[in-house]
Amino acid sequence: MSEAGEAMLALGRPVAHAMNNAMMVLLMNLEALARDLPPETPGGRRLERAMLGAQQMRGLMGGLLALARAPEIREEAGAKALAEMRPLLELAMGRAGGVAIEAPRGGAILRLARPALDLALVGLARQAAGLPKEARLTLSLAPAEGGGAWLAMHPAPEGEARAAFEALGEMRAEGDGLALRLG
Repeated sequence: MSEAGEAMLALGRPVAHAMNNAMMVLLMNLEALARDLPPETPGGRRLERAMLGAQQMRGLMGGLLALARAPEIREEAGAKALAEMRPLLELAMGRAGGVAIEAPRGGAILRLARPALDLALVGLARQAAGLPKEARLTLSLAPAEGGGAWLAMHPAPEGEARAAFEALGEMRAEGDGLALRLG
């Protein structure tokens, strides 16, 4: 690994923690201001746009910083992990609203290989950038017999994107897509 890559791994967690703290301060203060400004005023509308921008920035930074963390198996809710990656996936795909996530609320706690799963999803989103503008990348979580879940991906990953998912575990055909078994 390059010196820059090692530095990114070493700084990943502390930077993520510092960014999360800074974003929480920003969002909490914007929310406090929102209680004082009526939404129908010019200032209220500007504040609403500022809050939306801060929330989008938090999502993008969270997804980006997740890619810089050291490889690990993490236990977390699969639906939450996908939702956290959505802003970065849509950016990789080149269009807002291009990623649909279908998952039961709450959902099972899964053992996820992070950031390998995140990187594979970014590769899939980059591949999906070539789809027609009206097409969406759909990620669906469904319980797997015996525990865990299947992550179905439509359209199916191809080439390097497919190889990244195959390295993560068992795969199966799922309609016109593929599904990866998550622990």
